[in-house]
Amino acid sequence: MSGVCNSLSSCVNFLLRTIFNPLLAVLIAISVVIFFWGVVRYIASAGASEAKINGREMILWGIVALVVLMSIWGIVALVSSTFFGNSAYGSYTSSSVSTGSNSMPTERNGGCTAISGNC
Repeated sequence: MSGVCNSLSSCVNFLLRTIFNPLLAVLIAISVVIFFWGVVRYIASAGASEAKINGREMILWGIVALVVLMSIWGIVALVSSTFFGNSAYGSYTSSSVSTGSNSMPTERNGGCTAISGNC
């Protein structure tokens, strides 16, 4: 780990990529399974009031878990890119898209721009 952790930024990036991302992905998968299991229980209840309520609660908690986990993922990505200048979720590079004189994005393709048609 010492070769990977040369600075605080590289340590945070390493921890996000190796621990946080996989853990969050597993938790999101579990919440999706809980949601769909609740849907199955709700449909299979066939009018039984108690089973229908349990299925509805599982659906609700599955959705709540998805929203909370995705919010955590977004907040961590925002904080990581803001304070450490890097992102464990991929980065956008401006080298593939430039803005022309009319401020509309144009693809760079060997000097040929898609909007102007100068090819």
